[in-house]
Amino acid sequence: MKQESDLMDLMAQQIELLKDVAYSDWAVRLESAQNRLRDERLNLLFVGDYSRGKSTLLNALLGEEVLAVSAVPVSTINRIDRSDHPFANVQGADGRQQSVPLSDLLEADYPQVDVGYPVPWLPGNVTLIEQPTLEQPDAFAQVVAHADRVVMVVASDSLYSMNEQRAVEQIKAAGHRALLFVCSCWDRIPPTEQSKLQEAAYVRLPVNPDQIFFLSAEKVLQGDLHAITALEKFKEALLSGVAAGGQALKQERAQRLLQQAMAVAKTAIDEQQAVQSQNQAAAQSQRRELQLTYEDTAAVGRELEADLSDFRQRTGEVVQAMMNTFIRNLAQETANWIETTDTSLSPSAIEKQICSTIRRWQQNELEPYLRTQMSDQAKDLQTQSQSFNRQLNGLYKRLSMAEPAAALALNLGDVPIEEVSLEVSVPLADADDLSSELLNPSRIVISLGVMAVTFLVIRPFFLAIPASLAGLGATTFFSMKRSQSRQSSSRHQLARAYEQAIRRQADPISLQILNAINARLDELQKTMRLHISACLKPVQQYLQAAPTEAAEAEATAYQSRLQEIKQAFRQLFPT
Repeated sequence: MKQESDLMDLMAQQIELLKDVAYSDWAVRLESAQNRLRDERLNLLFVGDYSRGKSTLLNALLGEEVLAVSAVPVSTINRIDRSDHPFANVQGADGRQQSVPLSDLLEADYPQVDVGYPVPWLPGNVTLIEQPTLEQPDAFAQVVAHADRVVMVVASDSLYSMNEQRAVEQIKAAGHRALLFVCSCWDRIPPTEQSKLQEAAYVRLPVNPDQIFFLSAEKVLQGDLHAITALEKFKEALLSGVAAGGQALKQERAQRLLQQAMAVAKTAIDEQQAVQSQNQAAAQSQRRELQLTYEDTAAVGRELEADLSDFRQRTGEVVQAMMNTFIRNLAQETANWIETTDTSLSPSAIEKQICSTIRRWQQNELEPYLRTQMSDQAKDLQTQSQSFNRQLNGLYKRLSMAEPAAALALNLGDVPIEEVSLEVSVPLADADDLSSELLNPSRIVISLGVMAVTFLVIRPFFLAIPASLAGLGATTFFSMKRSQSRQSSSRHQLARAYEQAIRRQADPISLQILNAINARLDELQKTMRLHISACLKPVQQYLQAAPTEAAEAEATAYQSRLQEIKQAFRQLFPT
């Protein structure tokens, strides 16, 4: 018991060391071996490809056909324990356990079957486990890690496929050396070919001849004496080392795994020491190179800021020019519209016309331009930021530091420009409607007077009536012409007033747009400056600090820990 306790302690130390030198996969292997040492039960694992006769072999070991046997692949995991009273617990499709009669096992396919059966030769602490396939390496590795002895079942007429070779490599990597091979369905090989096939198996299978068994499980179930004798020899080998809870078997596996793990750790530490020695020898040269690379990287950051400033200036100039052009066009279009429209003029109608024109320009010209500019600039910034990140990551890697938590990512996005609005206040001149000109009371009185005079002066009456009407028409015509002239003059004055008022809005609107762009770029520049400074600070500190030998000291400490484990192992297992 003390030897086992000391072995467990050494394994714990080695697991901690493996994790420190970043060999966690080997640490997991040792942890599984530790768990097996703590477990009082012994797992005998039967593995092999689909339809190799594993279930038939287990039935032969039970002495009765209990487990389902099928010519087609079945993915059932079978577990068999010794029990005075036969029982079967199965796992349904929903994952729940339920008890079923043994006879149901021959008729249904379950994901997992736990069988209790009176098997006189099977010790009470031993479990027989069947793994149905080799197709899933990760799942297979986990099953093998929890096994204490492994039996590989292969078909006598198709020895040792590529799948089986890979599985054996996994089995040996898990520390299993007492691997047994069963060549199943031996009765299917003609007697004249059996000797030749045995010789081939001894050559191809990677174990000693006494670990290879040629069996016909079907013949065993049929009572064939020769097959039963062969099965008894296999049982003896299967139960070898199982006495006393199989602890000797488990310790042997744990001992082998610990030896392998120490060799792996030594290689890792030796490599680390060699690397650290080389790094120490080239430290001064590397420091000079790092200084140059640091300066280049910082220069990229400065270029990013300069590009943003240049982009701001270029964009501002173009937007200013666009606004000046648009305002001129808007002023002219508004003036033309006021002079030519048939719409009744009012401040609200003119404002609606102006807003409509501004909205179209903003949607069709301003926003597409800004999106294009932002997109093109974003591509340039992305290229430069990627260059900065590559150089920075290269610096971090050469310093053996973890890469920055977040890479520099500059996203311009859309500039949030609110809808441009013009505040134009022009007093609307009195421009009477044409109908109101015609219905003016003074003009009606004059027209009626002309008609009365014409009617009284001209004789006969039939001539007076047309003459009166003609007089009325002439009066109306000249009144309308005079009204139109007054309207035209009024509209012209109004158009010029709006034109001048609109032109005065160019600078305020440009300022509104440029403020939005500058706010976005200011925010981006601030974020970029802070990120670059934070990323370069560890490199700055490293370059300013004196060279240290911390890494080399760490490797030396690992070496000392490994030597202590090795020395304790040799004392525990002198041979």
